Amino acid sequence: MAALVEKETQLREAMAAEQQRADSVRDQREECERSLTEKKVRLATLEGKYNADRQALSRLEKSVVDHDGEMAARRADADNCEQEERELTSQIEAEKATLQGLYGENEAIALKLSQKRDLQQEKEALLRSRETEIHEAKTELDAQLRNEAAIDVALRETQMQAENLRQNIEEKHGVDLVALLPQFQPLNDEEIAEAASRLSGDRRAIENFGEVNLLALSEHEELKTRFEFLTAQIADLNASLEALKQTISRINTITRQRFSETFDGINGCFQEVFSRLFPGGRAKLKMTDENNLLETGVDIEIRIPGKFTQNVTLLSGGEKSLSAIALIFSILIYRPVPFILLDEADASLDDTNISLFNRLVKDTAAHSQILMITHNKKSMEIADSLYGVTIRKKGVSSLVSVSLT
Repeated sequence: MAALVEKETQLREAMAAEQQRADSVRDQREECERSLTEKKVRLATLEGKYNADRQALSRLEKSVVDHDGEMAARRADADNCEQEERELTSQIEAEKATLQGLYGENEAIALKLSQKRDLQQEKEALLRSRETEIHEAKTELDAQLRNEAAIDVALRETQMQAENLRQNIEEKHGVDLVALLPQFQPLNDEEIAEAASRLSGDRRAIENFGEVNLLALSEHEELKTRFEFLTAQIADLNASLEALKQTISRINTITRQRFSETFDGINGCFQEVFSRLFPGGRAKLKMTDENNLLETGVDIEIRIPGKFTQNVTLLSGGEKSLSAIALIFSILIYRPVPFILLDEADASLDDTNISLFNRLVKDTAAHSQILMITHNKKSMEIADSLYGVTIRKKGVSSLVSVSLT
């Protein structure tokens, strides 16, 4: 038993040693498996990277070939561009010489135009003075015609009174004054005094036994009432006329003041808006007659970069359109409105001017709602909403709307 116990103890110690060795081997095996797994992962990563590098290398080689072809094409294009540049340089030099000549001609034409404009202004001033003289002459002629008409009326009344007097004398006394006219002889002073005395006596005699008009007092009262009524009406008319003159004078004063203020405000806005639509350009509004604000016209002087100062009538179609747009938006900026409708306002503008116009429209849309009818794509790009009409079926149109906000 002691030997068996000792042997058991030895076996247990051997088993413990083997167990320790087995645990050590298992740990080494697990460590080797972890290392193997890491190496497999690294191997797979390297293989993927290798494949990716090979593909990238292939792409780079292909790109190098493409770049070589592109470089050759670019060299050919560069050679062509150099040749074209030399040709264009020669053309530019020739056109510069032509342009210098045109500038000289333009300066001469501008000088002639300025002289003709000054001459035209002198003629207009002379014409206005002549029109004033004609107006004064017409006024005087009308007064003379009225005087002549009054004299004609008075002459007719005198002739009628003379004819009535002749008929009365002929009926009462049986004397034809026309037949006695050739026999008429002027009376001397004594005869005139005697005739006057006799006439005075005859009048007193007629007054003593003549007929009495019983309706004279009532007729007098009626005529007096009518005279007073007409006098009051004339006074009312004169007062109304004076009030109307004062009102017209006050309206003219207020109109001149407001027109001057509005003109100065719109002129300032127009200069600002024009410089935005024509970078480097200048423009201003000018009255044709500053001394008469009620009848003055308004002219526009414009200076576009590269050109001399000129009238708006001498601009091209697009420049006229853009100048008109600048004036309209100047009025809208000076006196904002809640709603603006633009119908094909950008139809005659090119791409560069369209961009400037759209920028002005966007700035104006900050305080006004704008509805714009247009076929320009760049103008459509700045809109918040688009509305169009399409014909999906023959004869049937439908409305299409798109919100871009």
